[in-house]
Amino acid sequence: MSLAKPGWLRAKTMAERDEMLADARARLEQAQDVYKRFYNKHHRNVHYSVGDWVWLRLRHRAPASLHGVTKGKLRPRYYGPYRISAIINDVAYHLEFPPRARLHDVFHVGLLKKFVGTPSAIPPALPPMHHGATQPVPERASRTRLARGVHQVLVHWQGEPSASAT
Repeated sequence: MSLAKPGWLRAKTMAERDEMLADARARLEQAQDVYKRFYNKHHRNVHYSVGDWVWLRLRHRAPASLHGVTKGKLRPRYYGPYRISAIINDVAYHLEFPPRARLHDVFHVGLLKKFVGTPSAIPPALPPMHHGATQPVPERASRTRLARGVHQVLVHWQGEPSASAT
């Protein structure tokens, strides 16, 4: 007894399969068109030229590695302004950082925002970093105490408000 299907039955299932694949392909193209229309409706083309000043969003850094004591929604979103020194391609820009900045200097256009106004003569310094985390600089020690046998010192940090003393 042979388990093979007759030739006319095989041809029918192959035709059904081809029809099903064509239908699936048409529905995928239809869905892609819907998503493309939605994206293009909300998309804005951003282009900068060499010499433009932009704000830099460091969203790819962990909040603990950023300079400043404010956390969450009150921390600064953008740093700078920094000048664009070269255009790598349509979406990658090379920024001009201060000397000895320990941050990669090529960024995606989505992390940049145009600076409006008169920029300073030199770009502002980035926060001091060590292995990806900020390195705070102590300004002064104001008080000491002995708490449960442990000496504690209240340190005020340079460039930070007095409320951020630890």
